Amino acid sequence: MPLLSLNHDVLYEVLAQTDYQSAMRLSMVSRDTHELGIRHALTRVTLSRSQKQVSAFCKFVLADPANRLPNLRELTIESGAFGVARHIEFQRKGDFSAAADLADLLEHADQLRRLSLACFEDLIVTEPRIGAALCALPNLVDLGLHQCGQSSMSIFPLLRSQPRKIAFTSLFNRRLPTFFHRLQGLKQLETLELSHLDLSDGSQPHAEIHEIPSLPTIRSLSLRGCTARMSLFVHAMPHLRSLSIADVFTKVEDHADYTKRGCWAGLTCLRGNVSDFRYWKVRCPVRWLQLDLTAYHYHDALDVIQRTSPVALSLPVETRADAPFWTGVRTAAPRLRYLEVCLDEVKGRSVEWWLRDWLTGEQQNICPAMAILPIVAICLCVRKTQWIGADTDQGIPDPRTDAAFRALREGVKGALPSLHFIALALATKGENPFERRHRAAPVWWRVHSSSSGRTLDFIPDDKSGSLRDHLIFKDSIPKMQ
Repeated sequence: MPLLSLNHDVLYEVLAQTDYQSAMRLSMVSRDTHELGIRHALTRVTLSRSQKQVSAFCKFVLADPANRLPNLRELTIESGAFGVARHIEFQRKGDFSAAADLADLLEHADQLRRLSLACFEDLIVTEPRIGAALCALPNLVDLGLHQCGQSSMSIFPLLRSQPRKIAFTSLFNRRLPTFFHRLQGLKQLETLELSHLDLSDGSQPHAEIHEIPSLPTIRSLSLRGCTARMSLFVHAMPHLRSLSIADVFTKVEDHADYTKRGCWAGLTCLRGNVSDFRYWKVRCPVRWLQLDLTAYHYHDALDVIQRTSPVALSLPVETRADAPFWTGVRTAAPRLRYLEVCLDEVKGRSVEWWLRDWLTGEQQNICPAMAILPIVAICLCVRKTQWIGADTDQGIPDPRTDAAFRALREGVKGALPSLHFIALALATKGENPFERRHRAAPVWWRVHSSSSGRTLDFIPDDKSGSLRDHLIFKDSIPKMQ
């Protein structure tokens, strides 16, 4: 059946599974496909090259507003579009020559649902109509404002929309102690992603504010490079379920605050660098704990694990991690059911050496110690020390056929009798294998027990896609057909 003979609604569903570049290529095939391709390409737009690109895009959409504007649902303008490499405060100024064209577009983009704008503080100073147009948008559910200051904060109380998610990046060395007060009118706000936010106001010896207003609708909070103490958020966001922190800092010792205000009753997800939890001493049950930067901080990592007693645990571990660390994990996490480990190879400690020592060497007491835990599944990712493609690279091993990976899964299978699933993956230097955008998904096997012993059954990719989420968030063992 010819593609264009399909009903247009069906064609739109087909195109929805493709990226915008594919849609643009389709639009250039013929006149019949032009409208289809353009319509899909306009649903999600990212501009990052220059102000000429921004201006050209705005003029293109406004040249046929009746047919093009209704399709614009997601718009992202990155810092590169303003001639800024990354942080505008490190440059003399950006290029905002297309600001007027952008204002014209936003004044008519009523169907826009997701908007992310870089260099926002200087952008609205250059063209105030952009701020007014943003406030008038009726359907925003996801708003990202980056490189912001005092003027940017004034936007929030004036928003016509009720966004569910806000991402906000402050300019460096800008104190914004009233930031959270500006969010009180957003009654549907559930997710906050904040970067470089400094809540200092200079009124106290430690320069940090006493409290922030209540925001009971917040369920997910991400803080990066921020100065604030944990007790502020425990009090203001009592229903928080997901917390991610990186490079947080406080000048206040939080021990007294913890005694006074406690912690959350429990968290579904908790993620952060081990060093961050020296300042934010989370003490509550956590469903899924994700630790980063554990190297040289294994003692602190065990302290975090003990304070949170996770059911699912993700963490990077060097192949030189000793037996006391692994036995410490057993003691600190008695509820552990799903374990994700990123094995970082260090000089003289290959994965083969680690496995041999783990099973039969000086650290062989790890196996019986870990076997006590009710671990249902384990995911092991080997992270190479060199970049794939480097001169020293020996090629990309396939976890399904490589001898070292085969020995790894067979060894783990024999060591942990409670296992139902094993996954193996490969990462390279600088990659986080636990993030969803990781280029290579793990390869899964099901541990099958019978009278003749335990065997591994390969699970095809089309059946393993949701397996990880099930293991993390549900207590039942997945049933594989």
